[in-house]
Amino acid sequence: MAQGPIRAAPLNGEDFAPFGTVLDLAELPGRPVNENRGLRCDLPLALEHDTGTSSPSTAVYRLAVSIFPFNIKQFERHPHSDQLFVPLAAAGFLVAVAPVEEDGRPDLSGIRAFVGQAGQAIVYRAGVWHLPLVALAGEGTFLMQMWETGDAARDCEVHNLPEPVIITG
Repeated sequence: MAQGPIRAAPLNGEDFAPFGTVLDLAELPGRPVNENRGLRCDLPLALEHDTGTSSPSTAVYRLAVSIFPFNIKQFERHPHSDQLFVPLAAAGFLVAVAPVEEDGRPDLSGIRAFVGQAGQAIVYRAGVWHLPLVALAGEGTFLMQMWETGDAARDCEVHNLPEPVIITG
């Protein structure tokens, strides 16, 4: 079982690397577009996925604000595809991840928590157990992209925790 409460650290690429990628959107290189009135900044990645996934999925998530302390009640994972979240309007967001046990369940003793800020995007690697996205300090709107098979039970596995894990800010 997790040692609690767990304090959320600032989100950074080095600490998050075992679970995925952090993108600093302000530092992405760009090329001029729209008669030189803007820059197109391509994301430096392709979402990894297995060949059993059939189509890309893009959605917008609108989330109500949550506050610390936050109780984690479940983790989810997407075994067939990486999953990208880009904040479109968010003051901050909570990211919590857990390593995978040999039996496939989340290792609750290894939970890590991070606070992301506007201008940071994340990519969860396929199969990484993570907290469903949480908006902090105000409502949040996020762009989500991943590959899906079309079978909701295969695309998203949910693990309900035996007791809540507390995350503090």
